[in-house]
Amino acid sequence: MDSETLSSKDLLAVIARHEASFQRHEAVLSRQEELIASHSQLLADMMSSLRQLFERLPGPSPSSGSPPSGNRPSPVAEPRLPPPKPFSGDPSSCQGFLTQCSLTFELQPSSFPTDRSKIAYIITLLSDKALSWASAVCQSQEACCDSYAAFVEEFKRVFDHPVSGREASKRLLSLRQGPQSTADFAIEFRTIAARSGWNDEALRVCFQGGLSEPLQDELATREPAGDLESLIALAIRLDNRLRERRTARRQVSQSQVPLSSSVSPVWAPSFRASPAPEQLQDSPEDMQLGRSR
Repeated sequence: MDSETLSSKDLLAVIARHEASFQRHEAVLSRQEELIASHSQLLADMMSSLRQLFERLPGPSPSSGSPPSGNRPSPVAEPRLPPPKPFSGDPSSCQGFLTQCSLTFELQPSSFPTDRSKIAYIITLLSDKALSWASAVCQSQEACCDSYAAFVEEFKRVFDHPVSGREASKRLLSLRQGPQSTADFAIEFRTIAARSGWNDEALRVCFQGGLSEPLQDELATREPAGDLESLIALAIRLDNRLRERRTARRQVSQSQVPLSSSVSPVWAPSFRASPAPEQLQDSPEDMQLGRSR
């Protein structure tokens, strides 16, 4: 009986000790939960502060570094340009031909990465005497065949002979509009005037003197233009209007055809014309009746 009582007391003591231990652990866990909650709140505050700081910072400059590999923009496709018109050796079209080739090389760099590829492209667009010259240059293996700049310089020396200086002045003075439109005449005039070295006032006088007579008469009734561009614009408007009027009058005149060919004839009884008095002659019967009377 005593041993059983001692055993119960010991058991109760053990239980009491475990219960106290559980209480201590519970207190420790509760404290840790409070610390975790406190740390979580602190971390949230720090993240909020970081976001505010990032929002205040300026965006990255283009030179600050290369973008991540996943965000690199895709390469832009090169435009496909039509090839220039073949060049036969006409000096008047030399500069235009070289300008078109230069634009092709600029907009399609991957297609023409070397000087040799550019020179080869130009040669494929040559014909007649220009092709004969290029063939002779390539066969002689001159230094200009390896340098695009040297090839273009030699090309200009052979084919590019623009009108300039005194020759341009002579051509401006002899230039006349003729049957072409004022717009076409202005293009030719501007092309030569760009190399003449004349001032604006001289160009105005020369341009107006080269216009057709009807157009000069129309301009004489208007206020003088202040500059060459204003004069050209006014002349083109007047020329277009005069051409429209001539076309309209031509259409009206063509619609007014002669009456005999457009109106169907109206039926009318036919009458035999009486013979003239001096042509009247007595018939034999009339003569006999006269005698019987």
